[in-house]
Amino acid sequence: MHGASGVRHRHPLATQLAHTRNQPFVPELNFANHCETPYDTQNPFLLKCDAIATGVKTCQAAGKKVLISIGGSTGSAGFQNDDDGKMAATSVWNIFLGGNGTIRPFAGATLDGVDLDIEGGGTVGYAAFAKALRTLMDASGHKYYITGAPQCPYPDAFLGPAAGRALGDAPSAFDFVFVQFYNNYCGYGTPSAFSDSFNMWKTLATGGPKVLVGLPATTGAAGSGFVARATLPALVNSVKGDAAFAGIMLWDVSNDQNSSEGGTTYGAYAKTLIK
Repeated sequence: MHGASGVRHRHPLATQLAHTRNQPFVPELNFANHCETPYDTQNPFLLKCDAIATGVKTCQAAGKKVLISIGGSTGSAGFQNDDDGKMAATSVWNIFLGGNGTIRPFAGATLDGVDLDIEGGGTVGYAAFAKALRTLMDASGHKYYITGAPQCPYPDAFLGPAAGRALGDAPSAFDFVFVQFYNNYCGYGTPSAFSDSFNMWKTLATGGPKVLVGLPATTGAAGSGFVARATLPALVNSVKGDAAFAGIMLWDVSNDQNSSEGGTTYGAYAKTLIK
């Protein structure tokens, strides 16, 4: 995950945090075919991923930040109340981040934060989760990140709308929002709707998260919302000068790897526009 000079790719990993099929509050993970090894007999849906741990450390050595994404199109954290959110925050801290838990699926690797990509289930518990996790992060003295990947309609339907405000009552706990400007009416196919949506999301930037524009990396990466390379400069120029703009997010790295035109991927091209 990068700032305004870069492009961030995302992929959801943790599909459930509370009331899982593992021990209490031990997350369920899904890495597709990249890792399918159960952690142990008590936690068969937590995965032990030594190769991914090696990849995490390689990326971090190159100056990249690696976050674990929660939810996805078929997953939700599974919170039934705010207490679930608070307990899950402690679990995530101990299992993936700076805590001292004995269960560590990425042996020897500590992730840099958490991304909430909640596209199903209820709205309960996410603000409590974010605030509790932010407290643990800040107390550590090390910079960890909390991000969200909401849909572009404001406020997002799942990330805890409170009094019509996105991210519930916890926007200050978030560092960035990777707003999905695809599969919705507010994609750049309708520039005025895109602008209206971006202007709503940027209201969070004062004391809260900066905004990354989320786009598909290829025509087949999402149902709708792909922005052709010829059109991308106009999109970037419409937000580039805004202090709330922090970069571009692409769905996802595998699609971007297959997006090369003239030897340049879509992500590499996008990066040249936002430097």
